[in-house]
Amino acid sequence: MGKIIKFALIGIIAMVTYKHFNTKEQIDGQNWIQYQFDSDNVTVKFPDKPKVENISVENLEIEMVRLRRENVEYGISVLRGESILHAQSGPASLIKKGAELISSNNIYVMDYLGDEYHLSYEGRNVTQRFIHLDDSLVSQIVFFEDDDIPKESAQLFLGSLKVL
Repeated sequence: MGKIIKFALIGIIAMVTYKHFNTKEQIDGQNWIQYQFDSDNVTVKFPDKPKVENISVENLEIEMVRLRRENVEYGISVLRGESILHAQSGPASLIKKGAELISSNNIYVMDYLGDEYHLSYEGRNVTQRFIHLDDSLVSQIVFFEDDDIPKESAQLFLGSLKVL
């Protein structure tokens, strides 16, 4: 019986240690991986290697990059095509699915004007950004729970977006 308790205690210590270092990595972002899009000078950092998908829809080329880690989902897409120049951006697709718009405001990423939306969707917080580049549209989104660590991680992801 004493050996079982010893192994359980060692297991608990290992889990707490892992959780501590994993949380530190999420907050400071030192070990995050930088991703650069294929045809645009756009970079963003992820806490781990993201999944990349290239899609063509009619005259649109879409490069989607996303990652789900613990209870946080990170996603960014660059949309290119002739119709992007006249496209309206906004969280309409999430709102149609039942998301509630909490607030919106204009933002600048480098020298590019964009819109940032804060929503509530299925009990989670969502921040979605749309940044208009010269001939592309960047859509950046993060879903997170309402505790402090994912909020920090979400802000780190959003703040890592750069246009070179």
